[in-house]
Amino acid sequence: MELEFWGVRGTVPVSSADTNKYGGHTPCASVISSKGEIIIIDAGTGIKRLGDRIISEKENEPCSIHFLFTHFHLDHIIGFPFFEDIRLYTQYQYEVVDTYDILDTASEIIKSQEGTSTTSSINLGLRRDSRDHRFDPTKGSDNSISVTYAGRFLGGGNDFTKYEARSAWFLTPFWNLTFSPRGRIGFIEGDPTIPLYERFRLGGIYSLRGFKSYSVGPKAPNGEVIGGDKYLLFNFEMLFPIAKEIKLKGLLFFDAGNVWDVGEPYKLDDLRTSVGFGFRWMSPLGPLRLEWGYNLEPREGEERSSWDFTVGAFF
Repeated sequence: MELEFWGVRGTVPVSSADTNKYGGHTPCASVISSKGEIIIIDAGTGIKRLGDRIISEKENEPCSIHFLFTHFHLDHIIGFPFFEDIRLYTQYQYEVVDTYDILDTASEIIKSQEGTSTTSSINLGLRRDSRDHRFDPTKGSDNSISVTYAGRFLGGGNDFTKYEARSAWFLTPFWNLTFSPRGRIGFIEGDPTIPLYERFRLGGIYSLRGFKSYSVGPKAPNGEVIGGDKYLLFNFEMLFPIAKEIKLKGLLFFDAGNVWDVGEPYKLDDLRTSVGFGFRWMSPLGPLRLEWGYNLEPREGEERSSWDFTVGAFF
């Protein structure tokens, strides 16, 4: 979940698996606690988490509620070794979303999803992880592919198939410099109206740094980021030691990626890009990241640069 202090955005781990689909902040955002959770507003989608309720608010307006929906989430994941460094896993997930109290100013795609929506899905994935360290690798790779199928015969109302593949490599050829190229790709097919919470968005410390969290993707005519059915993401990093005795490292990075809507193809000449630097520390409390990203070609309404921090897994 994301929060902001003195202009630096950051994330902290939370227990609910679904909250990584939301996050960010708006000018009217406040950071408070309810039922043990952090409450944050998304600058792109306008979605914030409030216990078991999600509230939408439009950016640059005085926090007027555009719609409400309640969200019930249940899942279970099982994994087991397949070959050396290879693990096969499967997951069942059941979600119920009730969207209501939609205002006239909301986008048409939000209006079209009014009512109760259920998703019953099965995920099957294959992962090969040969990294020498889970949080601070210097060699090896981490590669995975997954397919998620949501069908009405499973007891849900939504029908779609989601495909994703990820690849990350780590090489340290000389001078303790670690080079890490990463790539991710995803695609959804199925119902003409893919649920908003299943659509892809990019932006933030875990994807496109220098952009607000989940702010990159197709937009509705009123400017709301509604996400797309396909995405492509590349991250290139060079890490170097600063203080080995306390496990503090610095890094330089280049990010490139984008999200496209239904009917649009992947476009390598339409990637959003950023560069920046940061620090990573294997602290006694766990991995910490502080990174600054610079948007190379900002569009209207976007910030030129931003600081981000996170507690937990590095990527």
